[in-house]
Amino acid sequence: MSIISHSGRNFFSAYSVLATPNTGYVYNSEGDTDSEAGWIPCKSDEICVAFATATLTATTLLMRIEGRFDTYNRSASLYAEEVTSAQTIDKIVRIPEKVKEVRVGVRTDAVNILVASPNIFYAGLCLSESQ
Repeated sequence: MSIISHSGRNFFSAYSVLATPNTGYVYNSEGDTDSEAGWIPCKSDEICVAFATATLTATTLLMRIEGRFDTYNRSASLYAEEVTSAQTIDKIVRIPEKVKEVRVGVRTDAVNILVASPNIFYAGLCLSESQ
């Protein structure tokens, strides 16, 4: 089987994750937290999410990949990770589920904005089509 196309989209690019004691996960670089924020269509043969925390000053950064289906329009957790140290290179997570849309949520465990910044986070969607 050969790859016939690759495409990608950014979820976060050098996003500074601030303290989020009451807002939960942030789903895009605008800081949106609502249920419709950050969704990217992903109908593709192969779905991967690449992410990295380049700078971490909080104790823990919580990252979650969510998906949802066409008619069952509720968020489902596909992958979650607690990041406790900065990463020098992106990690890739393959999403085996065939979902309609994917989004990435990120938050810190910090409650004090001065302690929680900067936490520089990157995440992107990588799609491949094969023949």
